[in-house]
Amino acid sequence: MGEPLTDPSWKRALIPPDEDYPDHRDHPDYRNYRNYRNYRWTVRLGDPDRLSDGLIGYFAADDHDQRTRYHRFHAVDPSGPANAYVTPIEAGTHLTLPARPADRPATHHLTLLACPHTAVHATTDILPIAEVTVDADTTHRALARIRASFRLNPLLAPDRFGPPTAAASVKAQAGLPVSAITDGDPTTSYESTESPTVGAWVRLDLHTERRVEAIDILLGRPDGSHTPAATDLEASTDGEQWTVLHSYTQVTEIHHATEPPLTARFLRLRHTSAATGPCAVRKFTVQAEPPDKSLVMPRPAAWHGDWTWAEPIPVDGTATGLPLPDWDEHLIYNADQLSHPDAPLPVARSGYLQLQPTASERTRSTPAPAAPTQAPEGTAS
Repeated sequence: MGEPLTDPSWKRALIPPDEDYPDHRDHPDYRNYRNYRNYRWTVRLGDPDRLSDGLIGYFAADDHDQRTRYHRFHAVDPSGPANAYVTPIEAGTHLTLPARPADRPATHHLTLLACPHTAVHATTDILPIAEVTVDADTTHRALARIRASFRLNPLLAPDRFGPPTAAASVKAQAGLPVSAITDGDPTTSYESTESPTVGAWVRLDLHTERRVEAIDILLGRPDGSHTPAATDLEASTDGEQWTVLHSYTQVTEIHHATEPPLTARFLRLRHTSAATGPCAVRKFTVQAEPPDKSLVMPRPAAWHGDWTWAEPIPVDGTATGLPLPDWDEHLIYNADQLSHPDAPLPVARSGYLQLQPTASERTRSTPAPAAPTQAPEGTAS
């Protein structure tokens, strides 16, 4: 047990002396004080046999009042071959604190890796076991913002729709195809080889009837030239009967919102006045439900949130220094028992199922489609 910290004799019982605290810097002859180095208390964190203990491991500073170092991970129950990076906590002899009075504490900095729902216990063998927990409210708010990812491959699944298909009644110039209006890049464009006449059009096919919420079109070149004189924005469910949504005269941008959402498969911009020269369209995009990227698969249960699928976009080459690949995210469209002969063929995919705990407009899963309804009349924006 070592020498007592105070004089236990009766003459000191009522008026105990102020003994030197066993910190070697306080001792007048600490260089010859044989026990000063032994007054360090081991602090053992975690307990592999205690189910209520959530510690996985921690990073620690080399000594008290120093910054945490991340060169070694002290694990409660390490597995695998021994190595210099992961070391077992065991008795915790590497984490010690000197004896200090309350007005001069010693602080040992740590970074814990632990389950946020359970406590981390500290055992010193001289004091009752202490525990530290994270506030449940704080834990819930943090976890509600974390998207959980689950690796899954291979997954054989098609996109239900894919991007809309663009077409035009007037032939495109070389290098300026009509498909450029759906690539999302405003620096590319479709440009006609001749002046559109009355009735000429640029059209999008959404592949199936969908609930159209917004339409965005960029017309003409970036300098404002090659814009149509007058146009009508129209919608159709069959490509034969068209409903005029709005009429425009000499505009460079169209932003049309449909309230309530309009059910349509085809959208087109039709010239109602002859143009004086070739016309250009840089962008023709639609916000619709279900969205373009809807992966068809049995949708996981939505009890705890909304599911999406994410996969990396392939990049050429494997040399170091290349930028990291972008990720392509798809909403999950629940598979049904109906035949879809026009749907794209399924492809083998490698990626992640992602669970978003809180519902949001951007990541919500799409329910199975309802029975088709008659398209309502469009309203002007």
